Amino acid sequence: MFDIKINNIVFIFFFLTAFAFGQESQDSSFFEDGICDREGYCVPRISGLGKAKGLEINYRNIFKYAIDTRLVDQDTSYSDYINRDRKVGVKIKIPILYRNSFKLILGLQYASEEFKFKEQEVISNSFYAALNRKPLQSFGTTVYATKPFIGNKYLFVRANFRVSGDFSQNSLEDYFKSSVSVLYGTRKNSTFAWGVGASYSYTFGQQLIIPVVSLAKQLSHKWSFDALLPVRMKLRYSGNAKNAFELETKISGENYNITLEPIADHNLFIQRSDWLFTAKYEREIYDFIWFGASVGNRYNLSFDLYEKNAFISRAAPVITNHLMNTFFAEVSLFLVPPKKMVEKFDKKNNYDK
Repeated sequence: MFDIKINNIVFIFFFLTAFAFGQESQDSSFFEDGICDREGYCVPRISGLGKAKGLEINYRNIFKYAIDTRLVDQDTSYSDYINRDRKVGVKIKIPILYRNSFKLILGLQYASEEFKFKEQEVISNSFYAALNRKPLQSFGTTVYATKPFIGNKYLFVRANFRVSGDFSQNSLEDYFKSSVSVLYGTRKNSTFAWGVGASYSYTFGQQLIIPVVSLAKQLSHKWSFDALLPVRMKLRYSGNAKNAFELETKISGENYNITLEPIADHNLFIQRSDWLFTAKYEREIYDFIWFGASVGNRYNLSFDLYEKNAFISRAAPVITNHLMNTFFAEVSLFLVPPKKMVEKFDKKNNYDK
């Protein structure tokens, strides 16, 4: 089963990439309009959407909130407060191939989230006790492929492979997850690009294929708007070259495998999905080093546990949870390409007019 999943994902990825290389058309006016470079290849990225991040370290703290739990088979309910919900994440992006005609980037990610119900007291509820003593972790790699065509079209493919859970079992196959997103876009003019596609992911906690629409618009010299509907929307204000503010709403999801003895003697699947509203400030510390600080509200959509993780399943959850809405704060440190490197790259690839 593990090999079948990988083979299907890899086949789709390379099929779409091969298809991309055969789709090209040309219009000489696109260069004058700022849509393509001097070689005629489309430039998908709109100015003003923020810096490309090579390394990013995040620390997020969700403030104290209530949790109501029901064990369906035992018809038993529990309530408590989670005093601390902390998540640490690290992301790295490494350019593998970076040309005007094709870009391939490899990403590595790690995230760990821990829950603390009580500091001193003994927790009698076995579900809460399990969450209290073990972090939920995720290790993954992502392949980003962008194929600009001659003209104003481009294709973007994102494939992610990861293992997620508490890793209490010996076989990593039990924790394997994958997702693929494909977007076919059009650069309408120098300030607007849009695209349509589909995403197979765990954004809503469970495996789903959803249609997506991408919108990127530079509203003015300082304002820009970016969206991937129905997943996220972002409004950005760049005060100057060293300061920026963002307002963002997005849906964030994950699927974890966890063993909960004595509730179950086999893995259960946590289907988690949150709706986040965030206000963020970014500041340049030194050339390629940036700092970010944000506050926001977390509205939980799902945090239920299932015995099976089927693509289409009507099975009832084993454990249902209701999490109270709460606020969170996050700080991040990230590295961007140095200014001299960006200028040299733009000059070499004829991005500057």
